[in-house]
Amino acid sequence: MVLKEGKFGRKCEIAFPSLYLKEKLNMGAWGTTVLENDGALDAMITLGNLRNPRQAVEEYLASEYVEEQLLAVEIIDISIHGVDKSILGSFYEYQEWFEELTKNPMNDLQEEAIRTLDDIKKRDNNWFPAFVKERKKILDKIEKRLKGSLTESNGV
Repeated sequence: MVLKEGKFGRKCEIAFPSLYLKEKLNMGAWGTTVLENDGALDAMITLGNLRNPRQAVEEYLASEYVEEQLLAVEIIDISIHGVDKSILGSFYEYQEWFEELTKNPMNDLQEEAIRTLDDIKKRDNNWFPAFVKERKKILDKIEKRLKGSLTESNGV
């Protein structure tokens, strides 16, 4: 564990990586996966209480907040491909909800999810340099999953 003296006392570099994100970023983020963000978790609480989250997912795709958009994109991805823990992060309390989600894949929202992900990539740039590569890998992995199955469904 590395401790550093900072403006507000000691900071633990390993246990609290969000302390090293740039100021512009919503400081509710503590990691780079989809659910390692307070905004995404707030949206997940809402979605987790819905039996049919489709309308809410569509609304989150159009959100002004990157974390809500990304959650919507990932929910579409999960509905088609299932959960990838390296993308989603911790989801244990929603495990059954995500399993249920795969029974009604949102294939028709796939192209919109890809367009939204492109927009997210343009706006999701306020990460501290140490986290940029990790975050990019996650966004690229989601894109690959979505585009790969879209290509397969079009017979290409």
